[in-house]
Amino acid sequence: MWRLIEDGPGHPAWNMAVDAALLEVGEGAVLRFYSWFPPGLSIGYFQEPPRDVPDGCVLVRRPTGGGAILHDDELTYSMSGVAHARSGVAHARPGCGPASLSFFARGQRETYAAANRIVVAALAALGVNASQRGTGNSELGTENSKGASVPHSAFRTPHSSGALPFLCFERRSPFDVVASGEKIAGSAQRRGRERCLIHGSIRLAAAGRRLDPDDLTRAFQAALERETCGLVRPGALSARERAAAERLLPDYESFRAPLHPSREDRIIRLGLRE
Repeated sequence: MWRLIEDGPGHPAWNMAVDAALLEVGEGAVLRFYSWFPPGLSIGYFQEPPRDVPDGCVLVRRPTGGGAILHDDELTYSMSGVAHARSGVAHARPGCGPASLSFFARGQRETYAAANRIVVAALAALGVNASQRGTGNSELGTENSKGASVPHSAFRTPHSSGALPFLCFERRSPFDVVASGEKIAGSAQRRGRERCLIHGSIRLAAAGRRLDPDDLTRAFQAALERETCGLVRPGALSARERAAAERLLPDYESFRAPLHPSREDRIIRLGLRE
């Protein structure tokens, strides 16, 4: 069973502290949706911070890798759970076989692919014809950033001559979700000793359409249930999870986060790639 947490608008530092807490001490399989207030500019674990940040925007570092995202007109989701096959999804639908095993036991690339299938199915339910870019060409380049709130040129970084664009939605990866040639969703993953976290951003302006975030969250839940044969039920952070988020919050507020990962902690450089 997936525990659904719908947090609504949250401060960027709190949003990342909660995701980090769910990776560290989360209980069971968790699906979380949230938005950002004030708007946030999240940068990947390995990125240098920009010299300039848009007015009214809060800079925060993600616990995952990849390119920067301006969280202004999008829906953010996160999924977390035990990354071992021994952890099945309880209360699976009748007739479900191996699909009921832990979503994250599938391995790094398959977890990305499964997450993208969920996003693509959710978008299809809302009339958007999207697909995963595919694995035929893993070379990264520059994405045409149609509809981006802030162009790449608006940011200056200490090492701006690097090969990859600063913004996630201007990068190309085989794990992008695209519609009409435009990248509309990306995701990033981090695996700890016991648990895994994958979170992603879905643009609300997609392929010439305007998506309602409530409709998108419902479609996403339905697609997740079909993909994993696991039921989604409303819930909230546990006392232990909330305490962990509160403990981690000062690090994200002060931009000291993230701490160096342990040997068992892997930041997967796919999806929102570095």
